[in-house]
Amino acid sequence: MDIINTETVTNIYIFVMFLFFPLICFNGYSEISVIKLYFFLITTGVWLSLLILLFIAERIKKKKFYFNFKISYVFAFLFLIISLISTLCSSYKPDVFFKIGRYEGFITILLYVAIFFGVSLFSKPKRIFMWALGISLSLCSMVSVLQILGFNVLWLYPNGLSYFTYSKSFLGTIGNIDFLSAFHCLVIPTLFIFSLKSSYKKDRLLIFPALLGLAISFIINVTSGLLALVGCFLITLPLLFKKNKTAIKSGIVVFCLIIAVIGGIFFYKGNNITLHEVSEVLHGRMSDDFGTGRGLIWRQGIELFLEKPILGSGPGTTSKRFHIQWYSIGNEGIAYVDNAHNAYLGYLINIGICGALSYILFLLSNLFIWIKKRKNCYYLAIGSGILCYLMQDFFNLNIYFTAPLLFMMLGLLSNIERGIDDE
Repeated sequence: MDIINTETVTNIYIFVMFLFFPLICFNGYSEISVIKLYFFLITTGVWLSLLILLFIAERIKKKKFYFNFKISYVFAFLFLIISLISTLCSSYKPDVFFKIGRYEGFITILLYVAIFFGVSLFSKPKRIFMWALGISLSLCSMVSVLQILGFNVLWLYPNGLSYFTYSKSFLGTIGNIDFLSAFHCLVIPTLFIFSLKSSYKKDRLLIFPALLGLAISFIINVTSGLLALVGCFLITLPLLFKKNKTAIKSGIVVFCLIIAVIGGIFFYKGNNITLHEVSEVLHGRMSDDFGTGRGLIWRQGIELFLEKPILGSGPGTTSKRFHIQWYSIGNEGIAYVDNAHNAYLGYLINIGICGALSYILFLLSNLFIWIKKRKNCYYLAIGSGILCYLMQDFFNLNIYFTAPLLFMMLGLLSNIERGIDDE
């Protein structure tokens, strides 16, 4: 058996990305986006190059190649093809291929889809992946705790500034607290459920980074992330039961609880801003300042979508089409809106209804696999993390700070079922 093969290099790639990608940061928060972009591009580029070469070599040697058709592959391919067509039809060439916006061009989408296929075809869930995520979350959370206590860990803040004097918008090794919240949504449910359901007692230790990350989530108080964590817990709860009858009964209880909560919010008359805004939305009223300005952004986003509804204006082109100037931030001038603050609305604007629908069907097909495989602790845990991430994506950005991790976990969830490696 060859020591270096397609599965080995893919496992190394996943381990490196799970462990080091969330932690990589140099030269402060002003450079963190560039550092993470280069790490992502170089690591993924090296892996894909080796994968292609080893795949060709294995075919020459006539080694057996396992392939089980999945409907998620079809939707992933459609998502890629429609993105390409949208890119070729875009009036924002050549930037639309890569560097447009926050590097959300077609090349980035191509890499995401390649990650999904590569991981799905050549790897499978492993305990070492879970521990890599646990260590990564632990270290990121420790940095966050020290920063909250006033220490300028890793010199991420400019000299003389701290978390509380640097706008309270940057924390940990991820950067912006919205991206940190997205990372938490992906990893916390995964580790929490795996630590409880794993047959190995040592895996119970993974509950500690999950709880530490959860504490940080409450401190940074990103509403979308907290709501996603609560929603994920409620939806996942029935799936924790192996007996179908018990799962169905608990599902009914959860459904009734959700209806009761929605009803309570609908008739809410209190002073809590978040609950008031949600109540207004349920009544069909939405002010421009709802959700820290998301009301205005989404209204203009829908208008942009309707201008080019079929194929959109090209990947990442929301950065060119929004015309909203935000308030003055101290002495830093004017902030400009360059994205939809909703991943799904962003895809509608960028690649139209065809591209957005293929992406949503791709996600739904993977969640169906999650439900189907829920009796295995790996799939139950990974699927829960994915669900939580997708829920917070209604209020967040799915860009390269966390998106590569999402597509790797989607690949693990949709793997070709060569078994699970427990060791």
